[in-house]
Amino acid sequence: MNMKEMLTSTVSSALRGSRDGQLRCSWRILLAGVITLGAGFGFIRIASAAGIDPPDWAEIAIVHPFLVIGVLIAVSLLRRYIDHRDISDYGFDLSRQWGADALAGLALGVLILAALFIIEYQQGGVRIVGTWTDAPAGPIIPQVGILVFGWIAVSVWEETLFRGIFITNALEGLVSRGLSRRGVVLGALLSSSVIFGFGHVISGAISTGSSLFYALSMTSISGLLYGWAYLLTGELAFPIGLHTGVNLTSTMLISSSGATYPKVMEYSSSGGPISFQTSDPLSLLSVYAIGFLCMSGYFYLRYRTVFPDSRRIESPSVWPTGVTNDDNRGITAGATMIGAEVIVTLGASGVTLGSHDQIRDHHGAGV
Repeated sequence: MNMKEMLTSTVSSALRGSRDGQLRCSWRILLAGVITLGAGFGFIRIASAAGIDPPDWAEIAIVHPFLVIGVLIAVSLLRRYIDHRDISDYGFDLSRQWGADALAGLALGVLILAALFIIEYQQGGVRIVGTWTDAPAGPIIPQVGILVFGWIAVSVWEETLFRGIFITNALEGLVSRGLSRRGVVLGALLSSSVIFGFGHVISGAISTGSSLFYALSMTSISGLLYGWAYLLTGELAFPIGLHTGVNLTSTMLISSSGATYPKVMEYSSSGGPISFQTSDPLSLLSVYAIGFLCMSGYFYLRYRTVFPDSRRIESPSVWPTGVTNDDNRGITAGATMIGAEVIVTLGASGVTLGSHDQIRDHHGAGV
């Protein structure tokens, strides 16, 4: 074998799986991230060149819909040319039940942030300074509607990318390594949550003043909450609703002084805004525990399950013969694969991490 053939073989092996010859799952995730973020940054560049300068409060509803377009393009390309999945395999099995789960997630998101505020208030860390503040001079309903649309867009593209695309492909990739179902689910959940944390850590730490490590740790834990909801159902409804509820509450329902949005209740805090990136760790962990318990109770009542069944997301044909839920050998190997997935996929975040704050302006309090 000459040098050219050896190089071609090496590149092909790095890009394509040895079993099916398809693009490796890590590269699928990377590709989806580049397409999604590229759509957002592309719009920013075009808008800047055209002299479009929307008001600060409206940026969320102008930029993020283009990220939704980007992630939907990524899903379409993956479905058509690479993994040939049905749209429902990415968590969009739209139905009345899907809508009910989204509303339940929304309610839990509001509850979690409200609980966090109550804890902080009881500890004396925050002070209520007003209600119905920063209302616009014109009609408030159109502005609120635009902002709600923007926050829904944030949740749709982030949950589709980090849960629908990432977890679904991570499950398949880890399965191909011969790991147990337990190791596969753990690896997919943790790796997607860590990457989700990295995607928020810069903008979150800068806007809230918390340390990078703390912002990464706590945002990654919130990613576990969203990912667990996805794994329990194989649907994006609950994570999208939960994510929207958290962001709406932290920016418009219960928001800190200085934010540019209209607020139902405004507070001042000596330790920065109440968020998953700055609040006291004991308070946050308590709130996360409340979230997991409420979510588990909801899914038990609705689906009679509180543990992920990976076969609800992945076709049983993906699993290698002989691998069972009782096979524990994948835990250690799964941890190794988590690191591999993180290193590879960080490329998607690293390409644009320095400019990520532009897309996430005024989004530091949410995740």
